[in-house]
Amino acid sequence: MTTENNFIEIFKCKYLVNAEYLKDILSENKIGALINYENNGILVKNPDIKVALEIISTQDIDESETIDQENFMTEYKEWNDNNLNPGHYLGGNIPFFIKTRSNHLFFGVATLGFFILQAITLIYSSNFSFWNIIFTILTFLAGVNFMIPWFNYQNEKKRKKDNK
Repeated sequence: MTTENNFIEIFKCKYLVNAEYLKDILSENKIGALINYENNGILVKNPDIKVALEIISTQDIDESETIDQENFMTEYKEWNDNNLNPGHYLGGNIPFFIKTRSNHLFFGVATLGFFILQAITLIYSSNFSFWNIIFTILTFLAGVNFMIPWFNYQNEKKRKKDNK
């Protein structure tokens, strides 16, 4: 294809970025080159064609397929829909700490036992500091947070047993 000013298309790229890259490489080698933006072609003057083709042949240009620009959000949408489902990306394998809540009673009783020890120590000691009170309250809250899932677990077991 010949255009005005004796420029001839010597190479056609799949992507415009590759054409821009080749144009820069040719410009570094003092070869005047233009880009045909309609079909991503490299245009070179007639006397420079042979040298330009040699330079282009030495370049490693990746013309492989890229991301589908129109449908790139579909995988994100799937992730967004299922990011709170613990078994979706694990092949249905739900983590043990969600699946088995029967051990919460042990942790709750142990934590509440430590709360009772802390409360007794706090009452009988003469060291009433702000931090002692805060840690006693936090221990109580941790114990309650273990007990609530255990009670929910027991209610679910009863409902399943009643439905059968």
